[in-house]
Amino acid sequence: DLLFISAVISELKRQHPLLLVDLMCHPQYHGAFHRTDTISSLVEHRWPSVLRLPGYDYFVFLDGVVECDPDASTTNIYDLIAEKYFGISMPNGAKIPDVHPDPHAIESIQLRTKGFAAAKTRIGLQPFANSPVRTPSAEFWIRICTACLKRIPDASIFIIAEKGRAHDVEALARAINS
Repeated sequence: DLLFISAVISELKRQHPLLLVDLMCHPQYHGAFHRTDTISSLVEHRWPSVLRLPGYDYFVFLDGVVECDPDASTTNIYDLIAEKYFGISMPNGAKIPDVHPDPHAIESIQLRTKGFAAAKTRIGLQPFANSPVRTPSAEFWIRICTACLKRIPDASIFIIAEKGRAHDVEALARAINS
């Protein structure tokens, strides 16, 4: 969700350059936003931080938009967030996440992921979400990966998941590669 939101915030700042935007999210995601100039401040997502909300001119809660907003099943998520929640429209060229991961995190991934640096085309796949609504079936991912690899035969697909999902990742990788 933060990837979608980041693009909307970038477009919002492009349209309103003097706007100050604070982003409240869990600290584990702060690293993706430390090097972007679209976020004025990162706020830790926890109850005491909510006490700061009355000091803002405008605030938007986006928790559950993908899962609960009835328009999310028929509207491009960038357009939904931009138009419905921020009142702006987004050109197609702006629908690109604006995050800049920590270079040390990228190095760590390269060291831990065999073939990452050598791959001509890298495709990151995050097949598991915290919400069952946003977690498609393994069959869905197998179809998607098969289609991608058919269209881009020199691509390498890297499955991104939490440590506790290692068994699921291995099973999905075996299914994709079979």
